[in-house]
Amino acid sequence: MNSANLTQKFISYVGMLLGFGDDVITVLSLRELDHLDDRHVLSPAEQLQEDLEYAQQEAMAWEIEHETIKERSKYLPADTIGAILKRPKAPRQAYIKDFLYAGAVTFLAAEPKSGKTTFSLHALGALTRGKEFLGESLIPTIVLYATEQTEISYTTQAEKVSDLIENQNFRVILYEDNTVIEDKPVRQDDGQTKFVPTDVFPTSWEKQIALWTFAIKRNNAKVFVIDTLTAFSNFRSGEAFDPGVVQARLQDLKILISKFPDLAILILHHLRKEKNDANRYETVKSFNDIANSYALRAGSDQNILFYCPSSNEEDKMVRTVRIEGRFVEQETTFQIVLTPDGFEKRQQPVEEPAEDEQARLLGLCLKNPTLNNQPIRDIMETYGFKKNQVERFRQTWARGTQPTPFLSECLSGPGQNPK
Repeated sequence: MNSANLTQKFISYVGMLLGFGDDVITVLSLRELDHLDDRHVLSPAEQLQEDLEYAQQEAMAWEIEHETIKERSKYLPADTIGAILKRPKAPRQAYIKDFLYAGAVTFLAAEPKSGKTTFSLHALGALTRGKEFLGESLIPTIVLYATEQTEISYTTQAEKVSDLIENQNFRVILYEDNTVIEDKPVRQDDGQTKFVPTDVFPTSWEKQIALWTFAIKRNNAKVFVIDTLTAFSNFRSGEAFDPGVVQARLQDLKILISKFPDLAILILHHLRKEKNDANRYETVKSFNDIANSYALRAGSDQNILFYCPSSNEEDKMVRTVRIEGRFVEQETTFQIVLTPDGFEKRQQPVEEPAEDEQARLLGLCLKNPTLNNQPIRDIMETYGFKKNQVERFRQTWARGTQPTPFLSECLSGPGQNPK
């Protein structure tokens, strides 16, 4: 079926949808409305383009139907739970199962230079081409990637991922192109001041989001990647460690999802700086190791921890992936390995150091700072610790009812006391 017929079919379908009165029909897959001519065998490139068009048009039909029903609420801007549950579901809930979900924000946190960008490029390359990734079949999707790297730096890394070469569905905003046009005063030879349109980096978070909004709409992207959050957030001195400011930035960012309801946002971020690099591999990483974890975990929908499980040379290509969030029933952990053909799940995981009881208690205290004030017996009965373990923890980390500077830093970021 040619593109003209496909477009005509889609227009007829949407027209029928909007003219159906109160009885809005269920959005069906456009594949069910068409019978492809079996006499024509599509090339891989043609098949990729056709799959992408179907996915885009299904998403467009859903968005129209969703907004039509939403606007009927007599309680706007509010609505009842029952009415919200009856709204049509997006044709695609997950772009990559466990990783990227429509209408959600996912954090991928790792130490600098540990492979989080490489992992992301492999995953997104497979997504844009509709290939398999870690055993999951994917549907072609347009991805927009905002990078903190410049052209030479980024292309040096990206050219190692074969799925990105000659890929029209993977689009990048290089750091030097992340600019807006503003009128800047320029003094002329005659002494007069003239305002000249000039490319400048966004000077506020609001202007940065406005630039991304324009780029997402222009590219019809369904997945948007920010690499990294701190590179674009326009933090003033000390704000990067203030949970209130960080959480406000995340809430502002979600305006993108209100404009593009089926958009998935992936944010690459760093782990908290190690206190002692010599002990880098001596403890299991936890979600509390994410820099400013209190604010980020509160504002995200899904969190992915990505780290090296071992310092052994033979395990240098192995990474542990830990996932928590609204889209997994419980915390999920597995290991992957980078091979010449890309990332694969490891069948025999590398053994990680055991998490000692003091580390486990610290993790619980970070999640719930009031735990320090609870009776020792309650903690023993609830979490299975021994009395001497809790007493040793409080002597080492908490010292009574006031957290030590180290615990304060873990709770809210370097230099910040917990609220």
